[in-house]
Amino acid sequence: MTRQGAPGELVAELGRLGVQGLDAMVLKASSTTTIRLAPEAILLPRPFFEAFVARQGLDRELLATGLKAAAEILQPYGPSISLAETYLSYLRCTRGDTSPEEAIDLVVQAAMMLRAVGAEHRVGRAYLELAVTLKAAGVDYDALAALDHAVQRGHQFNDPALLLAAHYERGTICRRIGLPISALEAFATAREFVAPSDVAPEWTERLYAEEAACDLTLGRNAEAEAILASWIESGASTHRPYLMRGDLRAQSGDRSASLEDYIEGCLLAGRTIRGAASDRFRRSDARQAQEIFQAGIVAAVAADASATAFGLSELFLAGPAAFQPDSVAGAAPASPSMPETRLDPLILKAQEATDRGDEQDLAAIQNEAEWLLGHADVLRSRRAEAPISRSVLLKWCERVQGSLPPDTALLEYAEAGGQMVVFCLTPSKIYAHQTEVSALEIGLLATAAQHEILGRFPTDALAQLGRHLLDPLTETLHQVRALRIITSQVLAGVSFAAMPLNGQPLIATHSVGYALSAQRISGSPRATVTHEQRWQGIGCPHPRYALAQPLAFVEPELRQVAQQFAAPNLKLGDAATADALLSALRESDILHLACHGVFVPEAPLLSHLLLADRPVFAFELLHARHAPPLVVLSACETARARPELGGHVQSLSAAFLASGAEAVLGAFWQLDDQAAAAIMDGMYQASMPSPGQSIQEALALAQRKIRHQDPHPYAWASLGVFSGGNRS
Repeated sequence: MTRQGAPGELVAELGRLGVQGLDAMVLKASSTTTIRLAPEAILLPRPFFEAFVARQGLDRELLATGLKAAAEILQPYGPSISLAETYLSYLRCTRGDTSPEEAIDLVVQAAMMLRAVGAEHRVGRAYLELAVTLKAAGVDYDALAALDHAVQRGHQFNDPALLLAAHYERGTICRRIGLPISALEAFATAREFVAPSDVAPEWTERLYAEEAACDLTLGRNAEAEAILASWIESGASTHRPYLMRGDLRAQSGDRSASLEDYIEGCLLAGRTIRGAASDRFRRSDARQAQEIFQAGIVAAVAADASATAFGLSELFLAGPAAFQPDSVAGAAPASPSMPETRLDPLILKAQEATDRGDEQDLAAIQNEAEWLLGHADVLRSRRAEAPISRSVLLKWCERVQGSLPPDTALLEYAEAGGQMVVFCLTPSKIYAHQTEVSALEIGLLATAAQHEILGRFPTDALAQLGRHLLDPLTETLHQVRALRIITSQVLAGVSFAAMPLNGQPLIATHSVGYALSAQRISGSPRATVTHEQRWQGIGCPHPRYALAQPLAFVEPELRQVAQQFAAPNLKLGDAATADALLSALRESDILHLACHGVFVPEAPLLSHLLLADRPVFAFELLHARHAPPLVVLSACETARARPELGGHVQSLSAAFLASGAEAVLGAFWQLDDQAAAAIMDGMYQASMPSPGQSIQEALALAQRKIRHQDPHPYAWASLGVFSGGNRS
């Protein structure tokens, strides 16, 4: 890839329009695989060229973010080839992450622009993108009709790359609608247009995958396995051949060879998992890798290879950087030409959207917040692939075990193959097993348990969860007194502290904390409290702009806690402003917030804390990129989250963690104001006499005291200690 002047229409048009702030990047053939079918050049804002150098290459995330920014620059200049091609390239980069409605709208706009400016020779590629969008929406026959138009224009304007892509897409649709012979014919035609170039291996791999799938559909397993073997021997760059061959070998009963294929596929997929800088693309990475990791974990557990299974689960959650602490991946200095991001317009939109409560408005602002945060993350980061081996996985598992205190066990729950897999690690062993019931049943029990607790009903579902998730580990759990829990998607929001172990709530015998991955457990210190630390308390019992009940115990709670520190900084009532909170992120060792908290399930980045002058949103906390080591959130629903694949979580607690906090105390559900104040006071008192005692242990002591007064989990089990942020 070079940054020299691009010939042709795009650069000439930029000059004619007088566009400022964009440069043209000429793509070598090998780079076009990032966006599948690229124009002769792409247009990006100048800071993205600096990011390209810092990240040592071009990837889908960098391109998509840069193209979105380029489109915003081009839009005021009206219809143009440059804007149309930018729309199309953006869609190629965000395939699967853009809604069908948005994708169709952009394709139609691009096609209309190209026709309006007389660029009929480019319209065929717009038809191709329309076909791919319709295929993704399940409208297969309309997609085939759009491909007919694309092929017609490909022949008319002698565009072999368009013909290759169009016949390939036709084949994928034919295979999906049950016409494998027609699909193979389309793939054979596509091969005629694979010209020798740097991009040929990428298209060859796609054709390998589809042809093998057609052979499997036709029952020609031997032919499919031969294709997969050739693909692997030629140096596969994707996990797909390993997954497909692993499935074939498992069906034939060769479990050992199947496991080896799955492991190799996971290691290959794991090179980039969580390597993206932004949340949006991390989720996308996880979706693409989910199937191979689930297959590998299930096969490893079945083979009694517990350490391997745990290593694969962690690779999916944390990515390869967790296993290679000296990896080059990580944060890079901000680009010197990067403009400062203004949050004020987005904050105003978020306030209006949350006031209205319209789901479409909330989703739109959530999307805007994700792109805004992603823009900054991409420009600040380096993305580097980190190859990893099975031996590295196993050695890392040993390091995790070695980092656990003698009195602590790590429990990790992973959904794989429709089952719930339970990992239990102590300093001396790793144990893995599948639950007797499916992950779906576990999820239904988890939902029922949450309703039981919130309604103060008998906790029968919670008891069943304990029998499935804890009782099989009784012997090991009786040997420890502290637990760190890494939950799966369906268990997010469940208080393990309230879950019974052999009939007794876990909190009665253990302290319980939560993490997003074992990487964070082994890499971060246990948060403690001392008298000399810089403590800041911010309390807003009744924001005047919100319809919320006054919190009578906010002021007594904070005044009581403040007495335990040498130089507390306390802001109450009208002084508890948004600016006070954002300033405290940089100026304290412990930040204690007592106020109303609101979780917005449709748009978790719009979850907020109600302070005196306005709400502070989760996306603001993420954008701040600073947080004290310990954050205490005495506010409702601050740990309630919308979990995603790959350990990705969006909540108020997660926002503080991602911005740098080592530990956050948050609430799964609505807090009882008086009980919360009592727990906070008890927690600080328990931590002060024993400076080495962790906040997790101190919270357990305080919760046990409240439990003696009110045994129902609603009163005492909402609060939990969380560690491990989303950002690398």
